[in-house]
Amino acid sequence: MNSAMEIPPLRKVKQDGQLYRRRQPIETMLAELVGVSFEVFGERARILDRRSPDYLPSEVLVHWIRQTRHHKSDAQFNVLYSLLEQRIRHACPTKEIGAGGVDVEVGTYADLQEHVLERVVKLLLRDRSSYEEKLDIYEVVFDRAVAKLRFSAFRSIFAKENPLTPLEYDESGDVKSEVEESLNRYQSASMTPEEELTYRFQLRVAIDSLPKDERRLIDMEEAGYPDQSEDPEVQTIAKLIGRTPKTIRAMRKRAYQRIRERLCIEVQDD
Repeated sequence: MNSAMEIPPLRKVKQDGQLYRRRQPIETMLAELVGVSFEVFGERARILDRRSPDYLPSEVLVHWIRQTRHHKSDAQFNVLYSLLEQRIRHACPTKEIGAGGVDVEVGTYADLQEHVLERVVKLLLRDRSSYEEKLDIYEVVFDRAVAKLRFSAFRSIFAKENPLTPLEYDESGDVKSEVEESLNRYQSASMTPEEELTYRFQLRVAIDSLPKDERRLIDMEEAGYPDQSEDPEVQTIAKLIGRTPKTIRAMRKRAYQRIRERLCIEVQDD
């Protein structure tokens, strides 16, 4: 990077109108690395031990990769991307925790990795031709963004039935806007932006850890399906799960309780 180059701010705007911002340690490190040679940066970027004083957070690596779009050749991009790919593969474990906390061996582990990599590559390629705001989250909280993609990939690849309205994250790792409002029912007040992002990730993990029927119930609720309806043509949660409305209400209460216990927060039942 050129020593005279300023560190550009991120451009993605949150729902509250504020721009995404890198964490201060990342901003500080980026400033310290201005003027460092590519060779030195590359050597440090190869370090995977986070305890090493020379370890570079992945948010920094993503920032440097994005800056190569101003270069006349792809040489540095290719080197840095291979290092980023290594980190993404390392972040995709050989097994996931399925419904009810049961370990599920991922038979097509490579498919899971490729699913995540494909989405990150798509963003990087877009960013090289025109600034891609969905990449900004990877300069803010890389690990959580990749983790959200991993959960989304797991559900889309290994689910035995197609969800009615998939509550997945897009390739940027963000929660889809149509479920954002309903997720707020679980949220504690007075959260900082960093706490809110962490909370939203933990909430999705809590929902995904529910037993199958309870998870489907929450997913269908978020998708807007009613518990019951007098109109026989209307699809309802009770019909789709095959339970009575009374049972559905009891299942919802249990699901909320499990989420409360997982998040260690107080939640008002509907």
